[in-house]
Amino acid sequence: MWRKTKIEPIATMQISRSEKWNRTYRQNIIRKRRKELLIKSLITTIILLFGINSVLELFNQISLIEKDLFQNVIIHQSSAKHTLNSSLEGVQGTLREVTAYNVGDINQNFGNPCVSANGENICEAVKHYKRCAANFVDFGTILHIENYGECMVTDRMNSRYKNRVDIAMRLDEYQRAVNFGLQVLEVKIIK
Repeated sequence: MWRKTKIEPIATMQISRSEKWNRTYRQNIIRKRRKELLIKSLITTIILLFGINSVLELFNQISLIEKDLFQNVIIHQSSAKHTLNSSLEGVQGTLREVTAYNVGDINQNFGNPCVSANGENICEAVKHYKRCAANFVDFGTILHIENYGECMVTDRMNSRYKNRVDIAMRLDEYQRAVNFGLQVLEVKIIK
């Protein structure tokens, strides 16, 4: 006697609606930030080449650029008083994922939680200086992270995080690290 059995399809990994929304939301934020950086760099280049007055005339005729973003760039340019040579010497930032971790926490670190990958006692160093972990630059490189400031790379992350920066925070700043979460910020390599 043969009995007909219903064949169940192999379970496939399905992404929930909230996961799709989160992914789409993050992608939209990255696209928006890239667009803003592109517009800022275009405006800066035009100001340097043609001067502010001709750019204002162009802006009055063509309203392709968002007015508040344009005004912020003009204010920044006039207050910074960059010359053409000095502005071209700077390094352009890149949008990267930035997270935070607590040094000294054995659940967040591999091996000895107070010794960074370059051998520094990071638990002591983080009390006086800003430190971070990154895999895309050498030890000792200074990074400028938007809304955070400058930090020195003294640690490494898991090899799967090739373009991410992880900010080192003290052990007593656990809630601050949790609140920091995962952010997409502009990161510049200073030296």
